[in-house]
Amino acid sequence: MAYEYDHDYPFEAFITNLGKYNEGERVGEWVKFPTTSEELQKVFERIGIGSKDDFGNPYEEWFISDYDCYVDGLYEKLGEYENLDELNYMASKLDELDDHDYNHFQAAMQISDYTGSIKDVINLIDNLDKYEIYPGVESNADLGHYYIEELGMMEVPDYLADYIDYEAYGRDVAINEMGQFTDYGYVRDTQESFTEYYDGDRENIPDEYRVMDFMVSGEKERKTMNYETFKQEFAEDIKEKLYSVNNTMLIMMQRPDAQLCQSFTGWKQMGRYVKKGEKGISILAPAPYKIEREQTKLDDKGIPVFDADGEPVKEKVEVTIRAFKVVKTFDLAQTDGKELPMIGPNELVGSIDGYPKLLQALQEISPVPVSFELIDGGAKGYYNLENKSIVIQDGMSEVQTIKTLLHEMAHQKLHDKDTVPEAKDITRNGKEVEAESVAYVVCQHYGINTSDYSFSYVAGWSEGKETPELKASLDKIRQTASEFIYQIDQRMEVLMAEKEQVQGKGANPELQGVVDKMLKDIDKKRTVSKVKESVKTRIKANAEKAEQAPKRNKSAKTKEERA
Repeated sequence: MAYEYDHDYPFEAFITNLGKYNEGERVGEWVKFPTTSEELQKVFERIGIGSKDDFGNPYEEWFISDYDCYVDGLYEKLGEYENLDELNYMASKLDELDDHDYNHFQAAMQISDYTGSIKDVINLIDNLDKYEIYPGVESNADLGHYYIEELGMMEVPDYLADYIDYEAYGRDVAINEMGQFTDYGYVRDTQESFTEYYDGDRENIPDEYRVMDFMVSGEKERKTMNYETFKQEFAEDIKEKLYSVNNTMLIMMQRPDAQLCQSFTGWKQMGRYVKKGEKGISILAPAPYKIEREQTKLDDKGIPVFDADGEPVKEKVEVTIRAFKVVKTFDLAQTDGKELPMIGPNELVGSIDGYPKLLQALQEISPVPVSFELIDGGAKGYYNLENKSIVIQDGMSEVQTIKTLLHEMAHQKLHDKDTVPEAKDITRNGKEVEAESVAYVVCQHYGINTSDYSFSYVAGWSEGKETPELKASLDKIRQTASEFIYQIDQRMEVLMAEKEQVQGKGANPELQGVVDKMLKDIDKKRTVSKVKESVKTRIKANAEKAEQAPKRNKSAKTKEERA
């Protein structure tokens, strides 16, 4: 079958090495579709997919940087990150049509509601009976003549034929049927059901249309993993994303509403694909490289070695240089496909060694009272701004209780607008991120794993945050977590000392003195912490006080001084 411009294939795509492209070099090759697995494998080898760059990092990702399309209306449906198996499936289905059915398909493309994606186009090919086409009918008048004279929809005597307004009749027919005139004739929707034979799941593409088998050996191994293994690897990947502060800031600058980012290949391995037209988010990836450097040779004691002439002996050593390169990542919202496994459970479970003492320490270092109550509505805890108290849901697991108490303590320290005026400028989501992040860091310090519960908070940075605000939040999280850890450690030491004293046969005056001193030191630090103000605040307060004080003249002052 011949397509537009007498081509014998529906379209071709320029497959490009994404790594090379990010380095400023366009390395790719045109591929005609439909194609074969063997041909694609050769193309990938020629454009360097699977090879390594100068730093030893493999080129694993590709995209389609251009298309030449010879099917009317198809070009705008094709995107940069289309699945090659799916592209080949569609091209093969088109190639299987005869000339009559192909014209039928082209006409349906112009009126069908099922043309928004490659998946829709594939299903449209198998649903052509839903659309009826009248070739050669190009106007309302043509349609009127066709219905009356060809289909016999109305019997008209010959002597009245010249008095019939065929154009008006055809216009009414087209309106009633919601038909359209296309380049291939008049087309109408028969209103029969549209059957979805292909659901968009790449796993359901018939084997004879697949062309990426040479790339999926790793994926097949992945599919044999059980759910828990996949969940664990997925969670580890999220951890890596969370600890890259610089990349987090880069992502927020380019896409403030980003939730979870992955590379193109990473999403593909999770059964998801990047939507058509989506632009990648630029981040930095490690790209270390090695160089040879000449330096003075040292002996085992670190002393320079000299030759017979008294000159320092030189040697060449291999040094690894730390460097980075720009790569592309994509947010979850930029993808479609399989639903991701739920990482965050509704509630954490598990017990903690030394839980009573840890809970007691937290309650004692908390500047506000802590109570345990039955809370309606599913909340696990809250900080009561009016009463200046923390309420924790009663009956939760030890892990959930400690994590929630730390979360609410962070709210009290960072977001009480009465003591922290700038808290009023932080969004609710931003506050939750900061509080949960503090709780996560402190729990991790004490070996309490809350990652399942905390990841969704930590990954969900507030929409619209600017870079300085993001940086401030990170600094605030680190500082607050450090203060909590220090206070907890100090209090735990006191509690352990008290326990040892109680377990002893009698009171130990020396030990009692140490305990009393530690308690006084902690109370003193807490008191200082509460009343501590910035220099700017003190200056402002002193200035206001001076303005309110009654004015005294110089003579009066002198008089008082003398008195």
